[in-house]
Amino acid sequence: MTDAERTIPYSQSPPPSDIVQNFGQLLESLEESDVEFEVEGEIFAAHKLVIAARSPVFKAQLFGAFKDQNTKCIRVEDMKAPVFKALLHYLYWYVFPDVEESFSLNSKWAKTMMS
Repeated sequence: MTDAERTIPYSQSPPPSDIVQNFGQLLESLEESDVEFEVEGEIFAAHKLVIAARSPVFKAQLFGAFKDQNTKCIRVEDMKAPVFKALLHYLYWYVFPDVEESFSLNSKWAKTMMS
């Protein structure tokens, strides 16, 4: 019997990918997080490999030519905390969070994000 004759044809489709769900759950659980971002005094934990894979800016900051001296806690000075939280949500879940849930619709930041 040849190898081709022994091969059993694959009759089922593989299950749909749940990698986005897995990444999102990783962010929510903070399991094995290895970097923190300080934004307006608020600390956000994350995973270097995930955010570096999703953002060339974070990749350069964490692993490249622009690597910070301290990659355990990175201070972000040019962003509001709720905006950074929404950015992390997007990097892990591949969708932006609900603006009404994340921001007060009366805030100037929500209006900026929606315009």
